Amino acid sequence: MAVKPEMCAAITRRLMFVYAATLLFAGGLHYLEVRWLRHEALVGQFPFGFKMAGIMIAMWMLLIAYTAWRIVPVVRQWCNQPTEPRREKAIGRLLALPYEILIGVVLLTTVPSVILRVAQLVHTHDSWSNWAQGQWLDRFQQILGESGMGLTVGIVLYVMIRRSVRPFIIQMEPLRLRGAGRTTILRPLIVAYTGTFMVTIINLMQFVIASEHRGFGMDTSAFVASSLFYFTFGMTVLGFVALEFRRDLRVMIHSIRELVGGQWNHGGLKDKIPVISRDEAGELAMTFNELRERVSQEYEELEKELRLAYNIQQRLLPPGDIVAGSFRIFSWSRSEREVGGDLCDVVTLDKSRVAIAIGDVSGKGMPAALVMSAVIVLFRSEIKRGGSSNEVLQRINEQLCDTLGGESYVSLGIGLLDTEEGTLTYASAGHMSPYYMAIGAAPIQVEGSSLPIGFDPAGRYEEMKLHLSPGDRFIMYTDGMVELRNRQGELFGFERLEQELADWGPGVPSAQLVDGLLKRMDSYAGAQEQDDRTIVVLERQSADTVPAGSANLTLAEGGQMICQWQIPATHGSERQVLRELDALVAEAWPHTHRLEDMKSAIAEAIINAAEHGYGLDTSRLIPVQVQIGTHLIVCRIYDGGTGFNACEMKGKELYDTDRSDREDPRGWGLMLIDGLSDYWETGRDKEGFYVELFFLRKAERSREEGE
Repeated sequence: MAVKPEMCAAITRRLMFVYAATLLFAGGLHYLEVRWLRHEALVGQFPFGFKMAGIMIAMWMLLIAYTAWRIVPVVRQWCNQPTEPRREKAIGRLLALPYEILIGVVLLTTVPSVILRVAQLVHTHDSWSNWAQGQWLDRFQQILGESGMGLTVGIVLYVMIRRSVRPFIIQMEPLRLRGAGRTTILRPLIVAYTGTFMVTIINLMQFVIASEHRGFGMDTSAFVASSLFYFTFGMTVLGFVALEFRRDLRVMIHSIRELVGGQWNHGGLKDKIPVISRDEAGELAMTFNELRERVSQEYEELEKELRLAYNIQQRLLPPGDIVAGSFRIFSWSRSEREVGGDLCDVVTLDKSRVAIAIGDVSGKGMPAALVMSAVIVLFRSEIKRGGSSNEVLQRINEQLCDTLGGESYVSLGIGLLDTEEGTLTYASAGHMSPYYMAIGAAPIQVEGSSLPIGFDPAGRYEEMKLHLSPGDRFIMYTDGMVELRNRQGELFGFERLEQELADWGPGVPSAQLVDGLLKRMDSYAGAQEQDDRTIVVLERQSADTVPAGSANLTLAEGGQMICQWQIPATHGSERQVLRELDALVAEAWPHTHRLEDMKSAIAEAIINAAEHGYGLDTSRLIPVQVQIGTHLIVCRIYDGGTGFNACEMKGKELYDTDRSDREDPRGWGLMLIDGLSDYWETGRDKEGFYVELFFLRKAERSREEGE
């Protein structure tokens, strides 16, 4: 909470202006009564000129002095030390100030007037019996005029002070006041109504008495004009008070509508209504703040759960760009809410077979996300059991029918890719028909569908087999890609999608093509809420566009990314690994400062293996594996040589520069690896001997947290 030290001065300046303006208004009102309303009987009672100005200045200074004594000290204490008790004390003084000023002004004008007029009667006459009726009536109408003027000033000050101190009370951000509810919301209206009614009665009574007593007679037109004038004055005062209530109620109604509608765009759940009174409106504001605080806590808990669900769901999705042999698989998925029901997955079964799945769960939000997660886990489990794509669909359907219980269903398409034969076997359970695009040809929709998963436990699914030549593409998608609507409610539709696909040129990366498609779809839809969208593009690359040793990516348990290469045992082959590793590490470990160390150490290990393990035999391939996790990156390079023991090599003092390379030609490379990696080790498995490098993320994680 920001406390402004200049608040005391601002309050004083505002009230000084209000006091001056009100007193000038009173002087103008008196002049209007005398001249325009023809209250000749009042002339001489409050003479114009220096005497009248002196009275107004004295009253103004007295009001300022009272404010400085009553308000300024407590506000200054709160500004210096904004504790809750001091805030409540300062707000209490500001809330009471209009009533104190009203009572004080009325007493200050009425009591001295009564004393003065009675003293004049006593001074003029020796005994009560000598008082003439006309004389005491004359003094009585003077008392009425003076007390009526004081009441008028008090009512105007009451209304204006309430409006003037309100911004300062709001600035103090009161969310709770002790004793709220002790007064009634009707009190300001009662005070304003009673005050203006008394002003009207007193001034009209004074007008009648003065007119009759001084022999002017009753001027009916002046009486009617006076009545209309004071009626208008009273309605204006009541209108000001009513507008304050209307403003407070509109704020609360607006906040309640935001709370009910979940609209937090202008400040969020933390915004609360200031409690600026101790009546029912203040009690309602406090109750609303308590409700909003409770909803805020529950909303924050829900946000945490949704973030956790989102992170889990994102970890279930495959890497966006995967290379499997001569094929490249690009996938993109986005939920319109925090989590959604669209799914896609890519699972490497062996060196030549890859399973691809795409699906859509009915519904949106958390229920669809839970089913989506279950389908992905079930798909990964069943695909590893073996079988064709339609057999895997049947097994998944049998297990999910009982679980879903007819309350939900899943459209699912599964493709089994053989990278060596260049074939794709695809089966669909009620999913959108994919597109096959031969190089240079228009997209063809591959028909073939059945009931979605979850309808019939005995459902059977047909499969088809396609052969993909270099440059061919196979596009799978969910219904959100065609059911996109613009502001006029028109669907994006299959025709527009097919036209977009037909414009895809050969040799352009799938990521670039999909990115352009999505931008045009977003432009078509505008700000309209849409369904979840997912697209998977399988492309067989031509021989001149397939880089040697491109990475084969998959996702391990726990969200770890596993990258595999097969590169020729020759100088320069490590460059392809480093290029792709650069992008992968930058995505997994953003802002890392260890990338160059990793690349240098891994490059040296690959060169070491090519020279000393494989003898630079270009017909042989070096297997390279990199596992990228949240905290650790592990790189394994297989070596075709006889191998060596890391512990023995470390014990030979790799940094001894006097040692000849003939003693161990690997020494200089191992020295570089030892200096750039956090730890390195050697081992042997069924694939052969390997060198394994470890890189920890501890340093850059602490650095990111510090930033």
